[in-house]
Amino acid sequence: MCRSAPGAGLVFTLSEYFGLVHHDSTFDIAIRLIALNGFTVLLGPLVGRLMVRTTPGLVLIAGLVTGGIGALLVTTFDASTGVASAAAVIGILGIGIALATAASPWPRPPSPPSP
Repeated sequence: MCRSAPGAGLVFTLSEYFGLVHHDSTFDIAIRLIALNGFTVLLGPLVGRLMVRTTPGLVLIAGLVTGGIGALLVTTFDASTGVASAAAVIGILGIGIALATAASPWPRPPSPPSP
């Protein structure tokens, strides 16, 4: 199962937006979009501690709500959107993805039978 399919679609759309609307280079687009993955890596230990203190379900809900707000804010982008506001929205989206991805349950392998 691919868990990052919605995120991959959004990254593709954002890269097209920055390339076609803002005429940014590939390198500039990569620098702007690294926040999505950067927040996931940097917030990993914090999200782990948060999951110990609360329930994973609450962390997942917080991540989905934060990511949803970030995705809704992406729809406000137009040709006049500045770099700072785009970075802030991408940061919000990255925080949401970091929370939701860390708290999502992976399928566990079956336990070996008891002797």
